[in-house]
Amino acid sequence: MKRDIEGYLAGKRKLNIHSKATERVTRAALLEFAGRVGDIETDQVSVNAAGSHYARLQSLVAKTTAQIHMRALRAFFNWDVKERIMLRVFLQK
Repeated sequence: MKRDIEGYLAGKRKLNIHSKATERVTRAALLEFAGRVGDIETDQVSVNAAGSHYARLQSLVAKTTAQIHMRALRAFFNWDVKERIMLRVFLQK
């Protein structure tokens, strides 16, 4: 999962989508989640893992901070799904 996170962030950096501060916050949020789920592939992450992570965040930080972390996760997973679909289509040609 950590390799995918770095790929995601590199793409955002290359397209100049994230500011340095946004990249720092996004990296921290994604790596924190990756640390909680352990050394697994991105496509093995369960909805339950994300839900329990959000519940844990809500007990530790402000509601808006927890929401920011979850937005980062949602954007990352959306990117990952699109990358896998594009790769599958490319390999079929």
